[in-house]
Amino acid sequence: MFNILIASQNIKKRNELLHLLPNTYNVIMPSDIDYHDNVEETETSFEGNARLKAQALHNFALSKGLNAAIIADDSGLEVEALNGAPGVYSARYAGVHQNDNDNTQLLLLNLKGITHRKARFVSVIIYQVLQEIHVFRGEVQGTIAYQARGTNGFGYDAVFIPTGFRSTFAELTADQKNLISHRAQ
Repeated sequence: MFNILIASQNIKKRNELLHLLPNTYNVIMPSDIDYHDNVEETETSFEGNARLKAQALHNFALSKGLNAAIIADDSGLEVEALNGAPGVYSARYAGVHQNDNDNTQLLLLNLKGITHRKARFVSVIIYQVLQEIHVFRGEVQGTIAYQARGTNGFGYDAVFIPTGFRSTFAELTADQKNLISHRAQ
């Protein structure tokens, strides 16, 4: 079995990535190797932030004598009417110490009265083995609902309606979402 480290402290994101990976990997969580750092996302692009996370976990793993591939993700929601916001700031849109609901409510407030609600979820995944780095980008187009609907998922899932659907990501099952999501892409 091949060792692979998931570079995320977000349990829901890790679970989504785990669901997408084949079971031929020995998946190691950062906490399994006593890695508990939250890498500060100082870059202005999803790729830049994913690279920071991958490199930090890669360096830590090597310091522990563990040779494993790394998967690091940075993702977010881009809304056209908000000039791409919240973008790379999606997780902290309402402030550093806020939560998914606060972020979603601020997004809906900022879109109040706006009918052009086209948006996309973007995910950039870095796959790093030693110094070899592969970059993957996935996107799913959609619109922002006028109110939150559904209880599945996390982040902005309750307000994002993927193109071709009437349901939000939060109203879809995990299997349905994982067929079309930005991470699946």
